[in-house]
Amino acid sequence: MSELVMKERISVLKDKMLSEKRYASIEQAKIITDTYKQHEDEPRIMQRAYSLKNCLEKINISVEPEEMIVGNRTAGVRYGVVFPESGSTWVDKEFETLPT
Repeated sequence: MSELVMKERISVLKDKMLSEKRYASIEQAKIITDTYKQHEDEPRIMQRAYSLKNCLEKINISVEPEEMIVGNRTAGVRYGVVFPESGSTWVDKEFETLPT
């Protein structure tokens, strides 16, 4: 791939990233919450294992045409992932800055 083509591809990816609005993706949080509910009587380690399995099987992966290393675990390039097991201290500060 020529240097010019690579610069153009990177420029497109950068412009796309900077021009996208920020959103919060709750897809992973919903999958994890539903899984924990389905396995309420299981030990925590098993709930986490089932949650990981379900997330790996169900989360929609986004692939942009310009990407050479592909995959984003949300539908958009600037979506923040909300997932219960990582904590939620950032939510109070960040949610007010998101359009939706």
